[in-house]
Amino acid sequence: MIAGLVSDSSGSTNPNNKDLAEAYKKTYLNQYKRIFDRIITQGEQLGINWNDVKFNNFLYMIKEAIPNTGFHVMNGHINISEDDKSYFIYGIEAQKYKTGFKINNIKSIKPGRLNTFMDSNTSPEPN
Repeated sequence: MIAGLVSDSSGSTNPNNKDLAEAYKKTYLNQYKRIFDRIITQGEQLGINWNDVKFNNFLYMIKEAIPNTGFHVMNGHINISEDDKSYFIYGIEAQKYKTGFKINNIKSIKPGRLNTFMDSNTSPEPN
């Protein structure tokens, strides 16, 4: 998280929420874009036409990362299909905030299907 104070012409220091919001946008929105662009590119390399993809299901687990703190994380996978081909988006990692879950990372997209949840933090990545 980026935080700071900005000096105005009077010499006093005031928090500038606009600068903080812009820093957030630059940092996190660019991070999300890089994650999703990487997955889109991986999918295209597998031959996926994203316009024809259908959502099948979402396998996930939410757990308290540090006991008794209320700090929750989610790990999951999305099964998708295109025509008669199946794929899964593997290793979706997210953290819970008051406004909902925010994605931290997505590991990869693979051909095939996952029928049960696998913890991508403790299980080897499927081929």
